[in-house]
Parts: sequence; C-alpha cells; structure tokens
Amino acid sequence: DLGTPAQQSSLALSLELQAARAAVGGQFDAAKAVEEQLRKSFQTRCGLEESVAEGLNVPRSKRLFRDLVSLQVPEEQVLNAALREKLALLPPQARAPLPKEPPGPGPDMTILCDPDTLFYESPHLTLEGLPPLRLQLRTRPSEDTFLMHRTLRRWEA
Repeated sequence: DLGTPAQQSSLALSLELQAARAAVGGQFDAAKAVEEQLRKSFQTRCGLEESVAEGLNVPRSKRLFRDLVSLQVPEEQVLNAALREKLALLPPQARAPLPKEPPGPGPDMTILCDPDTLFYESPHLTLEGLPPLRLQLRTRPSEDTFLMHRTLRRWEA
C-alpha cells in the first residue's frame, strides 16, 4: 500500500483526543488520559524504560566483577596468589619464643661416679663364629619345566 497516504502522528493524536472527549461527554479526566496514553505510546514507553534502566544499571566506570583473571597473567603471579590463599586457610602456628642466649654446657655427670668403676664396652663380632653357608641344589619336578611358558599362554588367551 505505498500509493495510499498514511495519517501523520499529530493528526492521529488529535483524532484520539476528539474520540476521548466524545466518549466522556465533555468531562475530560487528565490523569486517566495520561495513563492510557502511556500504555499506548511506544516512544513514551521506550523513554521510561531507558530512564529506569539507567537507574538500575551500573555505570560503565564502576567495576562490576571482582577477581577476574586476565588471560595474560604470568604463571608465577597465579601460583603466588594460590599459595597465599592456601596459607590463609591454615590455622596459625604457635611459634616458640627465641632463646635470648645460647644455653651453656650441661652439668658434668662424672662427678657422681667413681672413675675406677667406669668401663667402656664394645661388641666383639667376628665372622669366625658363624657357620659357613652351604648352597644345595634342589631338584624341581619335570612338569615345572614349561610352567612359565604355559602361564604366559594362559595370560595371552
């Protein structure tokens, strides 16, 4: 229908207003007309949706997410961060206080003993006391000759 002219939006709006006045009978309810116009008007609805979206959406300058990992992060940096996270999960370890001065030599225990009764013992082991090892050949049954061959055949089957 390219040959037939379409009504302009202002003309269509004036026709709607005249129809609304005729339906009411001379009394015009402005609030009701605005509500109805907002429901019907595409441009008004789009404008309202944009303003609501601006209020609800986060501006681009604000960071939306935390802890995003870049694809170009060095491997060492990732490993160090993972190590720090694992160490944070460990319970704190109690550390012993450092000694202020190194301990001196302990007491001499030989003052409690008589030097004449102190003896030093060392074990006296020789190989002469052990019996010599005897190697003896043991005969095997003849059926064990090809036992390994038969076992391998069973495993392959």
